[in-house]
Amino acid sequence: MPIRLNVEDWLEQFKPKETEDSSVKHYETYGEDMQKVLNTDRNLVWTIVDGDDGKLYISPGVSIVNRLNYIICTIPREAGKDYLPIKY
Repeated sequence: MPIRLNVEDWLEQFKPKETEDSSVKHYETYGEDMQKVLNTDRNLVWTIVDGDDGKLYISPGVSIVNRLNYIICTIPREAGKDYLPIKY
């Protein structure tokens, strides 16, 4: 059964990397940021996507379609578990 989290639980469980002001660090979809994402364990990467309903979601893994940015977490997802996109 797919796992559904809210953003608060996701932040606590996966601990995304932060900027100096303690906000979630967003990685760009090009250049050096994209190389960092591609060189990172896939279970640590999440994608911010623009949903068909006009809302933003955090989706597990490296997505290409409707991507806005990537987030790299410090705690990986468990292999074999299916996470639903999270409203951001």
